[in-house]
Amino acid sequence: MGRMKWFNLFVTLSILAIQSASAIQWLALSRSSAVASAIGTPFICDQLAETLDTKQVQFCKKHPGFMMSVQTGASRAIDECKFQFRTRRWNCSTLDETAAAATNGRQLPTIVPLAGMPQASTRSKKKTAKVSRDLYSNVTRSDGPYKAKPPKPRKTASSPFGPNPVVPGGTREAAFVHAISAAGVAHALTRACSAGELDDCGCDRTVRGASPEGFQWAGCSDNVHFGTSFSRTFVDAREHRFSKRKPKANLNGTAAVQQQMQIWRALMNLHNNEAGRKIIEKSMRIECKCHGVSGSCELRTCWKAMPSFREVSDDPTCVQLDN
Repeated sequence: MGRMKWFNLFVTLSILAIQSASAIQWLALSRSSAVASAIGTPFICDQLAETLDTKQVQFCKKHPGFMMSVQTGASRAIDECKFQFRTRRWNCSTLDETAAAATNGRQLPTIVPLAGMPQASTRSKKKTAKVSRDLYSNVTRSDGPYKAKPPKPRKTASSPFGPNPVVPGGTREAAFVHAISAAGVAHALTRACSAGELDDCGCDRTVRGASPEGFQWAGCSDNVHFGTSFSRTFVDAREHRFSKRKPKANLNGTAAVQQQMQIWRALMNLHNNEAGRKIIEKSMRIECKCHGVSGSCELRTCWKAMPSFREVSDDPTCVQLDN
């Protein structure tokens, strides 16, 4: 009889876990819109503390220039989710609309590219930080210019950007959203690196010289390995924290099963995140340009390029996650 009770408890909790909604909190960054962050100041990162995991906030402070790619990746992931699920009952609207509902018409902080900006002195950094806080206050407050200390993040159940985007937890839809979100950040950052928008990365220079196929490696190959590595560090932060938790021995039956389910969910999310990044890596292609008189193609120069993000979401592996 004891075994039957445990079995019924496990089945009940499994069903509840599958039916529950989950939040990919950092996707709320797609809702930001108005204020520039200042180089050398953690001001904007602190404003994101209610949205990001602790490790993600630390990464934001260390690499503020990368956050624009995170915002771009989040926005593109939501757009692709809406496109792929446009004929479904759940059409990804909760990823965007729940956050929009709480903004109440207010403009919210944004992250802008910081590449190319010279490092300021400590004194000028403090001055720049004050200007950034003034800008934030003027946009988000209705009582006139900034007069005192900048507003502190409110301790609410949701983020400063509104409720965290909701996904049907434990479903194929959730698997797709995790995959396309991780891929979105990797894709956006890789594009930014290739475009020279970031100081800390650039083109992939590991492929150089003549190839066995007879062409010359040249041009700017997309540095997809840098992009996917960043995506693992940033996107997977929360799931890594939950997956490494050790089950507490003093928990009762229900709490113990719930904790184990949380660990399994984190591991499943990590698997789906990696699946999205692998789609980009395996979809890399070689693009070439001919050189010679009248297009004779006496010499071909080639480089490695990522597919468009629409092609990534259309990939059979990604499509299988939502079918």
